[in-house]
This record gives sequence, structure tokens and C-alpha cells, in this order.
Amino acid sequence: MYHGAMMDMVRGRAIASSSSDESKVGASAIETIRSVATFDALSDKAAELLAFADSPQVAPGQYHFPSMDRVVAHRDGFSFGLSMSSDRVGGYEINTTSPTNLKGWYTGAGVTYLYLGNPDTQYMDTYWATVDWYHLPGTTADLSATPYYAVTDQTWVGGALVDKIYGVAGMSEHPASTGLYAKKSWFMLDNEIVCLGAGIQCTSTGQVDTTVENRRLSKTGSTTFNIGDNQYSLSASAPWANPVTVA
Repeated sequence: MYHGAMMDMVRGRAIASSSSDESKVGASAIETIRSVATFDALSDKAAELLAFADSPQVAPGQYHFPSMDRVVAHRDGFSFGLSMSSDRVGGYEINTTSPTNLKGWYTGAGVTYLYLGNPDTQYMDTYWATVDWYHLPGTTADLSATPYYAVTDQTWVGGALVDKIYGVAGMSEHPASTGLYAKKSWFMLDNEIVCLGAGIQCTSTGQVDTTVENRRLSKTGSTTFNIGDNQYSLSASAPWANPVTVA
């Protein structure tokens, strides 16, 4: 969670629903925590749960969840989420009976979530309704492919913690039913996240893009995006049409 909001990277196909968002799901989870705590109100654990419900912010540190191939780095002033997949965890969740999240192809392919401020509504409102699903932040994607939601054949996905403060994660990427292969690594330090990619190759003839960031701009004014020593001013009048390409 981030300041009471349930991170989208653990909400599965629900990210494609207009009736649900991080804030609403987070509020529901907090109320559930309160309810659970009442069953053993005198225990230390109940007191701990109630304290969290009253101030739902996780302490700064490094948190790894290997059973679902997710990583969270909470820092003072920001939080970073990482969504991966493996032969244990499918690339994305889909509902074909009642069509939902049909374009979640790369949501488990190393998507990075950067949360700034309190609250951060970056992934609420119209983010998932307007985002380019081939250019999710942190991903390398074959623009000619629509990966199947089944698990990949890659086993090497995981990470390590250092004093529960810093962390490293890595993923061998091969989205199911595609010819795309890549090695990804993330180093989570104090005030910076280092993202590395290597061995990127594709057996198809489609264009392959790696996306560093893809953010929804504010409804008013403009946003300045920094890449190295260069600054790019992005207009809010067409927030979906500001590609910045770096060779």
C-alpha cells in the first residue's frame, strides 16, 4: 500500500474497471483490517493492525513478495513498485467471459510504478483508459505481439534484500507466445532506482521498444521531464501525445 492506496500492481484485471481504483480498494482493505483486529482486540497483533489502519503508511524499507513476483521499495518521499512474472506467476490476469483487461499483455513484464507525494493519483482517474499498453513504464515490448496470459517458460525471477533497506531484483523475460527475450535488473538504493536491460532480442520482425516512463500529466499547466542534462516540456493540452525518444 501507498498512503492508504492499494497499488495497482496487485489488483489484477481490476485495473481495467472504471468502478474501482487504488484508493477505493485501499479503503476497503483497511476496513477489513479493522474488522479482523476486533476478533482478538487484546492481542499485540490487533493493536499493531489497528495502528496501521489509523495511519496506513508502510515504514520505509525494502519488501519482496516472491510468491507473486512483486517488489516494493518504500523510501522517504516516494515509493517504487515492480511487477514481474515467471513460470510460477502469469503475465497478466484476464476475464474473457466478461471481457476485462484484454490488453494487459505486458503488465507483468517488469512494469515499474513510481509514487510521489501524498496522495499520488497517478494511476487513478483515466490512466489505464488512455495508456498505450505497448509502452508501459519499465517494459520492453514487441509491438507486433499480443502475449498470451499464461505463465512464461522462464524460471529466473527474483531478488535480494540488504538489511531490509536496499534491494535488487532481476527477471529473465519471455512473454508467453512471443519471440521476445530480455534480461532485466533493478537496483533500489536510497534516492534512486537503477534499471538495466541486456540481451534484448526478438525472433519476429516487429518493432521492439523499451519504455522508461509513461506518466499521466496534470490536467492544467505543463510538465517538465528530465532525461540526463536535457529537459522536455510536455503540454497538458494533449497529454497522450508527447513521446520523447532517446537513441
